[in-house]
Amino acid sequence: MKASVLSAVAFCLGLLLVGCGESQPVGGARTAAEAASETANAVKRFVMRAEGNPETAAEDLAILMETLEASDSGEAGEALKASAKDLASAYESSDAGAIQAAMEALSAKANEINPEPLPADPT
Repeated sequence: MKASVLSAVAFCLGLLLVGCGESQPVGGARTAAEAASETANAVKRFVMRAEGNPETAAEDLAILMETLEASDSGEAGEALKASAKDLASAYESSDAGAIQAAMEALSAKANEINPEPLPADPT
């Protein structure tokens, strides 16, 4: 009897130890296309916020730039970074026409990369 209890305890401990190892992310690593799509969605969310609250758009752009810098979305991410840098330059110039044109270019680039509408906000 004691042997079977000890075996059961050892088995459970073994399961716990195996479960404590390094785990892989669910679904594996993202593809470049998935990363590009997620990055384009981040840009789309920025554009929506900027249109709704232009007073904070420059601050939000700084956050977007950090996201783009950290992105691993390949050529698509590089194109978005270039468009976002153009927008940042437009904000520095304070030229409303240049800001609008750069915002539209950034939005168009994001829609080119991911033409799907944004998924519903989970919050």
